[in-house]
Amino acid sequence: MLQVGCDVCRIEALESMLKEEPAALERLFNPEERQYALSQGRPAEHLAAVFAAKEALGKAIREPSLLGKYYREVTLFHREDGTPALRFSGQLTHLFSAQGIFVTDLSISHDGDYAMAAVLVERKKLQCDQCLLSLSALEERGIADRLIPMVGKDGAVSYRCPVCFRGW
Repeated sequence: MLQVGCDVCRIEALESMLKEEPAALERLFNPEERQYALSQGRPAEHLAAVFAAKEALGKAIREPSLLGKYYREVTLFHREDGTPALRFSGQLTHLFSAQGIFVTDLSISHDGDYAMAAVLVERKKLQCDQCLLSLSALEERGIADRLIPMVGKDGAVSYRCPVCFRGW
């Protein structure tokens, strides 16, 4: 299942934080993000985009409060081609993987007074609802690398491996 989250941040809020509460920056941004932002002409613009990206990620995974504990363990960086991406600490990577969460895309932008970000995540079901085999067990056996969503008459979604789906 694909899930999207987006957020908008006022650049002025980060400008105020830079001037009046620099210690707050250490709680929200890791050293790599702060260093990059401070090397730019308008550091608050970059920090606002990073903050929006982290908030958008929290919304995409449907657990915004989770990231409150992990703000510094999410790093926004730019790939060689200039596109933004998110990198996670080992602990957060493990937590997301255990929940079947995989970040597939990130977009950031800023214009005028605002910065915005959108994050797309894929949440994979990790177990067949019929035979109860885990997705990793199905992959190890070469049976399947994904589960098939099935919508019942009541609108409820269940997931089946290809073997259970075909009734073999």
